Parts: sequence; C-alpha cells; structure tokens
Amino acid sequence: MDVVVLWDFHRVSCDINGAQAPRLPGRSLFEVASVKPSPSMTRPVRSLQIVGDSFVATNYPLWGIVNQAYGVTSKQVERLPTWAQIARFDIRAKSQSAASRAEMLDMLRSLLE
Repeated sequence: MDVVVLWDFHRVSCDINGAQAPRLPGRSLFEVASVKPSPSMTRPVRSLQIVGDSFVATNYPLWGIVNQAYGVTSKQVERLPTWAQIARFDIRAKSQSAASRAEMLDMLRSLLE
C-alpha cells in the first residue's frame, strides 16, 4: 500500500481567506466558494451535501474534507496533526452548472490546493 503524505507544508498549502491556487490544465473550479472556520466546534452535527450546482459542508472537520476530496484513509496519511482532526469548517460553493459528484470532488481538490 502506498503512503500519501498530505501534511508536508512545502508541497501542500491551503489559504482559507479565499485565494485559490493557479488553475491547472483540465481542472475544474467552483464559480464561487466560501470557506470559513465553523463558528461552533462543539456542535455535534456535521453534514456534507452535493446537490445540483452546490457543494455544502457544515461543521465538517478538515480531515473529513480531505478524506472526501482525495478518497484517502487515515492509514494512507503520515504525520496527520491533531488540529487537522479537530478544526472544523463551513464550505459553501457553487459550480457554473449542475455537476456530478466526481466533478464536484475535483473542484473541491482544486479549492484545497
């Protein structure tokens, strides 16, 4: 089994202030996206919905977002910091038109990169 190292900050960065990495050829991007720390980390309810042209994650842990976007398990990740398991975010994003789950996850990967 290959090991994926996601937490090498020389290779992966995430700007939660809305800046996106330059578009890579063939990658899809959300038309608009908002990523904010969840206001209450004590809320037990979390949800992730992909419907039509919308992607909504509410009170979702960062690790869960990465897991959804890249389809990796905790056994494939080295040096996963505790904060990545605890930090929770609200993401609201829209594509230009209705998109499949696979297309939405590709857009989510672009947003994370």
